[in-house]
Amino acid sequence: MDLLAQGASRPWQDALEELTGSRQMDTAALMAYFQPLLGWLEDRNRGHQCGW
Repeated sequence: MDLLAQGASRPWQDALEELTGSRQMDTAALMAYFQPLLGWLEDRNRGHQCGW
């Protein structure tokens, strides 16, 4: 069964474990993929403060 199709019928950790074999998520691949964008954003926003 698809992870999202299960909705709120059970804890998401249980559904994740059934799908991947692990109850843990690792964001390392996403962080590596978006690293060039993060670096560009940091350069573009250097010296500016967030207004919120």
